[in-house]
Amino acid sequence: MKKCVIIFSLFISNLWAQSLEDYAIGVINDPDGYVNVRAADSGAVIDKVAKGVYFFYLPTKEAWTKVKTLRGIVGVMHTDRIKSVDERELLKLRIKEEGSADRDTICIYKDLAKEDTGQLLLGNEQQLLYPQIKATRRTEQGVRFADAHTVVDIAFGQLRLGDYKIAKQRGEDTDEVFIFDEKGVQADAYDKRWAVMQRLEVSINKKHYSVPYAMTKYFIGVSSKDIKLYKKGDAQYILHFNYGDGASARSVLLILGERDVLLKRVYSCF
Repeated sequence: MKKCVIIFSLFISNLWAQSLEDYAIGVINDPDGYVNVRAADSGAVIDKVAKGVYFFYLPTKEAWTKVKTLRGIVGVMHTDRIKSVDERELLKLRIKEEGSADRDTICIYKDLAKEDTGQLLLGNEQQLLYPQIKATRRTEQGVRFADAHTVVDIAFGQLRLGDYKIAKQRGEDTDEVFIFDEKGVQADAYDKRWAVMQRLEVSINKKHYSVPYAMTKYFIGVSSKDIKLYKKGDAQYILHFNYGDGASARSVLLILGERDVLLKRVYSCF
């Protein structure tokens, strides 16, 4: 019987293998300290969620709510046993690990500051589980995103060596110039073809600000085709892109708020 429940659970999981963009994050609201996840209304118990553990749920006014646990089990739960949470410091991610099935998870912002956790979550291939905003303009010179409430405008410019700490090394035919990143780590040898993110303008709910060049100048070699913007909430958007090449390749996550960049994380792509 247990084997049948597992097989049925996997079938339901595949049946409901839809985007989690519309799902909210919740915790249980039950004095017993746990809530059962069932395969269907009043059906077999296929998982349990303990107190304080996050899970995904699809908001509804019905008696039963579709849920997905962090173990990947998809089923239903009594709606009155679900408590919504403040998602402003949380992130929904789908981790794609080689040789393993995709894994949906929920990350706390402060955990992204931990090198090992952040590297696992954002240094590998992953998918942000939020609606993506389409670009209204995308050229070699920059990219612009816009929806009813937000405009994010990015422009690239030529890299100026005078804006950076550099080091020169004697090569076979000529000197090589190396640029140091903001942490003082030496990056790849300078290439005059590199472009830099020269301007990043953000307008959310009619509130506008410019991200300082002191931050964006280290985003070197960004391609406009690789920049993505996601809507996280009414007043939060996520800008995600990679830059650099080889051992210097980096993955960047910027959480954009109404008045400032709320979170910036940069990870090695290796």
